[in-house]
Amino acid sequence: YRHDFDRNWERLDGLALQDNARDPVSILEVLTFPDSFPRRFATLTGTGNSSETDTNLVVVNNERRFVVMGVQTKLRADFNTGKVHHEIESGLRFHYDSVDRDQPGEIYAMQNTQMVFVDESPDVFSDNKGEAYAFAAYLVYGIQVRNFTAKPGVRVEHIRTFFNNRLEDLGRIEEDPQTVLLPGLGLQYTITDEIGVFGGVHRGFSPVLPGSRELGADPELAINYEAGVRYVTQDGTGFGELVGFFNDYSNITAICTVSAGCPPELLDAQFNGGRAFTGGIEFLAGYTIPLPRNLSLPIRANYTYTNATFRSSFNSPTPLWGNVERGDELPYVPRHLVNAQVGFERSFWSAYAIGTYVGSMDEGQVGVADVDLPRTDAFFVLDLVGRIRFEPVEAYLRLQNVTNTRAIVARRPFGARPNPPFTAQAGVQVTF
Repeated sequence: YRHDFDRNWERLDGLALQDNARDPVSILEVLTFPDSFPRRFATLTGTGNSSETDTNLVVVNNERRFVVMGVQTKLRADFNTGKVHHEIESGLRFHYDSVDRDQPGEIYAMQNTQMVFVDESPDVFSDNKGEAYAFAAYLVYGIQVRNFTAKPGVRVEHIRTFFNNRLEDLGRIEEDPQTVLLPGLGLQYTITDEIGVFGGVHRGFSPVLPGSRELGADPELAINYEAGVRYVTQDGTGFGELVGFFNDYSNITAICTVSAGCPPELLDAQFNGGRAFTGGIEFLAGYTIPLPRNLSLPIRANYTYTNATFRSSFNSPTPLWGNVERGDELPYVPRHLVNAQVGFERSFWSAYAIGTYVGSMDEGQVGVADVDLPRTDAFFVLDLVGRIRFEPVEAYLRLQNVTNTRAIVARRPFGARPNPPFTAQAGVQVTF
């Protein structure tokens, strides 16, 4: 496999003083405390010209090129020994990926509510290339005895990373290799033809990004647990599932991005967050009601409750976290998430109404004097979807947020941001 992807866009990144020096005050701080920064606020909103406010705008070009490629194999065997059923699966993968960043900047002045080009920025916000070479191997051995199934497995990964920061002209530097052993175990017991229980424990891992080792970043590590009960009707028209989950992070990490409000010198860097817990329950259920004229009425619903907290106190360079105290919530993890769907189905057409509720979320801190941002809004969105199929052609109509609900879903990186407005999309799909 190989995938090449290029993207390039310009974005407002920050403020500059009249001498082209980077303003240490962020846009988020200006919009959160406009009375404390009246001149900068006037520049941002166009109510004051740069010649009066002594403040300009910084725009950054975000040119990036991504390459992902590799080769993988899989070997599987199924066989019986007496009353015992065996499933063995193993595989190997050699993988390479890279990202090449080139981000120059430009200075604009605000004149009569218009942005006017002034000069190239003296700062190049990033000019680097990160690469990773990875080898992975796994083995899963499933064994079933009557109503009981166990699937222990293990995966090993060896990762070599390289980073070339062309701004520092140090050349292509190889970082410390990362090798990790990731065991896991899944269990299931069928009580009756309709009811079964299951559980599992697995080790989770996320490697350090190229260029972040020198900042002291460690891999993200966790042990993930889940247990639940599942019910399926004999005719397959209904189902229900209740699952409890708990993720014990020995080290949770964050990547400093523009959307988190990070300054240019920290972009794409990875930082440690210490220990953290995320846990909760998830319930999902569905039932299909048969109707006359070959119609059916499917009903689906699921609810997830999540409690995610830091278990360490620390002060992080990334503004997404800031000054964290033990027991603080992880930003942007909703406690309550509900989705429900009802519709009509026939052999060649279907129509659904889909409702989604997202609870409010913690947003962390502004970055000034450890001031907490307000929580995001809780909101409900209703979507309508319809499809008509005449093989090999399928036409569809999707209406999103039909009630045009308006809510603040984030205040990073540059002030309050809304959910998507009412949107209509129609299309035709042909399958050969």
